[in-house]
Amino acid sequence: MYKDLFSKLFFILFVSFSIFTIIDTQIYKYVYSKPFIFLIIINLIIAIVFFYKKKRFLIYMNLLVFFISIFIINLFLFFTDPSNPLQSERLKFMDKNNFYPTVPPITHLGDEIEIIPLSGLSNVDTVTSNENGYWGTYKSDEFGFNNITNQHEKILNTKDKKLIFIGDSMTLGSAVYQDENFVSILNKNPNITALNLGYGGNGLLLALASYIEYGKHIENANLIFCFYEGNDFFEYEVEEKKHPLLIKYLGDNFSQNLLNLNEKKDKIVRNKMINQKNRALKNKNKEKYNLYYKEILQIYTLRKRLGLLNNKKEMLAYSEENFNDFEKLLDKYKYLVKQNNSNFIFLYIPSREHFYLGHPYTDSYNKIISILNNKNIEFIDLYSEMKKTGQPLDFYSRKIMRHFNSNGHKETSRIITDYFSEKN
Repeated sequence: MYKDLFSKLFFILFVSFSIFTIIDTQIYKYVYSKPFIFLIIINLIIAIVFFYKKKRFLIYMNLLVFFISIFIINLFLFFTDPSNPLQSERLKFMDKNNFYPTVPPITHLGDEIEIIPLSGLSNVDTVTSNENGYWGTYKSDEFGFNNITNQHEKILNTKDKKLIFIGDSMTLGSAVYQDENFVSILNKNPNITALNLGYGGNGLLLALASYIEYGKHIENANLIFCFYEGNDFFEYEVEEKKHPLLIKYLGDNFSQNLLNLNEKKDKIVRNKMINQKNRALKNKNKEKYNLYYKEILQIYTLRKRLGLLNNKKEMLAYSEENFNDFEKLLDKYKYLVKQNNSNFIFLYIPSREHFYLGHPYTDSYNKIISILNNKNIEFIDLYSEMKKTGQPLDFYSRKIMRHFNSNGHKETSRIITDYFSEKN
């Protein structure tokens, strides 16, 4: 009797939990995602077994032990994880050490403000994220980017090889110290002067805007667009292409003149910092509960290790329409660099998922490489270079996080240096 009751309860509870998870995480929108497929297969097995009355108790007991083991393993991985994504913990670090947070330009797009800042607060100690067991930090330059002071002036006047980098948080150097990111490492080369115009959250248009505002006036340079396949198209889809001001950067001669509006930009960034801090303090407990729910109940920590992540929403942004816009964007870069005797180079940065079994990036990767070849655009294929090492996940923080660790940045700088050495 108790075996029959257990079987019925197990069946009802597991199916109910699965339905709740599917609705709560909205993975029903992405029916080809690995988590959705996994849940459907498990539920089908449990439903089929339910009709084998003689064996279902034993099978369900074994499944229960299996699920409990998974839960315990995930719990162990979570509590031994040295990273810390909580904004409240970052606030503690900032208050204790007199640091300031990064303020991604993309967070300003919904605000009613005179100008859209494309960098953080100027001349301050800045903290990024904690993916390696320590908070990534840097001292921002006079315009709010991750460079040493006066790097803008230096690259204007140098006779060295000039490299200007645009991109998102990977380019910025999130989760590592200032001297560990690949742009800083390149600056240690006596024949190179590099300028970092990357910032977290930048997609296709924000990266372009950063170059127009802060790099277009620099002649005889190599502009390197650090394209991150994980979400650059997605950020363009959900935020950037809907913003009327950002669209203007695709036209001729548009600029916000941010080089001469730095004080106004810093004022807007400070106000955003205050609002973000108040919001983080207000939602301190909610943030913790959301983290525990995601990492523990959704078994997210273990899923990261196994590559069972839902990135289908990012993949939907690789639409035909956005690929057409992408090609126009590349043409815009070619036009801009021609005006100032510069050179455009595309740096393809893969996401960690690209090295997992069953990843979804093959088609988009092949299409982008094909477009670059058809347009005769120089590119550095970091995906292929990372594969050659035999241990590509060693580039990422703890092999599972989104950003590169110090070793990944060091290897990236080596690959870029080798590329220019071969060109010469």
